[in-house]
Amino acid sequence: MSNIAFCINSKGQYFVIEGAQILQSQFKRCSFYSSSEDLYEAIAQLESLDLEEVEGGEIQIKFYDEYGLWFDLSDGKTIDENNGLDHHQLPAYVSNYQ
Repeated sequence: MSNIAFCINSKGQYFVIEGAQILQSQFKRCSFYSSSEDLYEAIAQLESLDLEEVEGGEIQIKFYDEYGLWFDLSDGKTIDENNGLDHHQLPAYVSNYQ
């Protein structure tokens, strides 16, 4: 378990997830990496892109204790506009994100 995870799902979407503890075993068809650098290198190779083209392009998901929910920070919505995800929904959200 870790408080930050770097992963790529089977659809080639890549994520940085941080906040509460993350159980990697709950994520289906996702590959996890030890750092953002490793994540960027893996997605660049997977998509045949230069490293500069993928750096900073990850989907950022963060847990907020005050709400007890996960929020996708990449969708341009504020927390008030975003419904958030509970702990049980997060693995499916990431695994199926297209």
